[in-house]
Amino acid sequence: MVRAAKATLAEMAARRSAFDDELMLISAELAWKEVLPSVTEARSRLGLDRLQAEARSATDTLRAQGAQRQLENAFVQLAYYTPLGLLQRGKPELALPALDIADAIKPGNPRVCWFRARAFAQAGRASEALEQIACLTEAGVTEAVALDEDLYLEPLRSDPRYLELLRRMRPGGP
Repeated sequence: MVRAAKATLAEMAARRSAFDDELMLISAELAWKEVLPSVTEARSRLGLDRLQAEARSATDTLRAQGAQRQLENAFVQLAYYTPLGLLQRGKPELALPALDIADAIKPGNPRVCWFRARAFAQAGRASEALEQIACLTEAGVTEAVALDEDLYLEPLRSDPRYLELLRRMRPGGP
């Protein structure tokens, strides 16, 4: 039993290393290549379907925990670090494919909505940015102050639709 557990851990460590390498490669491609990986391609390259199935396993808890950690790592990288780096470099349109991949990992997660709003606002796509802020309100996010202080949302500040969404997010809103 101990030998089998060691073998499983060694296999998981090797898979984790390969996964981390592929995740960093995809992040670099999103930041620097002209032809970006699609959600379908990224899902395949990262083995997201397998990881999501393993994470739901009730019989192999060791693999389930390992898969869940890998999915969380990928989500944080693609929903936060990669898009933030692209926004800081003035490349908001390139942040959107990373967020699409993150959404495939955790569909409907408010963090993805927030970063999409930031990217769309910086790209001059106000209506799409406002749709993403509406996504936040629908998810129950009430961080109007944080949105109001978010420098990446500056292009939306004078839009009456933005102001109405913020009003609805504040305590005592409709």
